[in-house]
Amino acid sequence: MRVALLNTFAASKKEPLAAMMDRIHQAFLDAGPGEPVIRFNFGGAPIATGVSSVDRVLKRYPELERFVTSASPMPGIQGARRISNGPLVAVRLPSGSVIPSVNPEAVRAVQGIVTDYRARMKEVLERAALPHNLPPAGEAYRDTPLGVGSGPRKPSLERSFKPMGYSCRGESGTFSLRRRTAANLTLELHLDVGTWGHKVVGAFRVWGLGFKAALIIPVSANGVIGAQYPIGDADRWQKIVENLAALVPELERSFVPEIEVAAGPSPEWYEPQS
Repeated sequence: MRVALLNTFAASKKEPLAAMMDRIHQAFLDAGPGEPVIRFNFGGAPIATGVSSVDRVLKRYPELERFVTSASPMPGIQGARRISNGPLVAVRLPSGSVIPSVNPEAVRAVQGIVTDYRARMKEVLERAALPHNLPPAGEAYRDTPLGVGSGPRKPSLERSFKPMGYSCRGESGTFSLRRRTAANLTLELHLDVGTWGHKVVGAFRVWGLGFKAALIIPVSANGVIGAQYPIGDADRWQKIVENLAALVPELERSFVPEIEVAAGPSPEWYEPQS
C-alpha cells in the first residue's frame, strides 16, 4: 500500500531553492518510485505594487514566458499573474484547508457537471417528486410562532437515511450524513440547522481523491436555492427530512454517476479528511 503525504520545504540562505529541489529530486530517485513530476507555482504579492515579481523573473529568464498564466486557481477565486506549469487547480478539504488537486483535468470536468446541475435544479426537483409542498419561506416565517421548537432532530434523520446507508453525525449546529459508493467516493448531505438560528440550509457533496462536487439544495420544490428555511415545529422538520430523503436518491441516480464517469474511482484508502 502507498500512502500520500503532503510535506512543506522552505528554501533558506543555507540551502537555496535550487539546492533544495535537487535534494528532494534525488530523494525520490533513491526511494525507487521513478522520475517524479514537478509542479511549480511562483507568484508575487496578490496586491499590485510598483514592481512586478513576474516581470523581474522574465527579464532575467525570458525562456519562462511560456509558463506565465493568470488562470483562476479554483471556482470563485480570481486568478493572479504567476509562473506555473499547472495551471494549479485547488480543492478545499473538510478541514477548510486548500491543497493542489492530483487530477486537474478531473476537477475541471466535475466543475462542468456541477455548473450544469446548478442551472437545472428545478428539473432535478421535479424528477425527485418531493412528497411535501412546503410553503414559501416568507409564508413559513410568518406562520411560525415565536419560540416554537422542533425537538430532537437527529432521530428523524436517522430513520430516513440509515436505511439508505448513511451515517449521521451531529455537531454544533450541523449534521453530516455520509455513505461510500462502490467507486470509493464519499457522498455527504450537510445540513446547517443552527448557525443562523432555527433555520436549515443544505448541501449535497461528492468527495473523491483530488476533487469535490458540491450542490446547494433546497428543502422544497418552491424553495430558493441557497436560502435558509425556517425549521418550525416537529411536524415541519419531519416534512423537510422526508423531502431531502426523496431528493438525495435522485441525485444518486443522476448526479453521482456523472461525477464517477468524469473523475473515475478513488483508491480504497481514500477518506475526505485525508
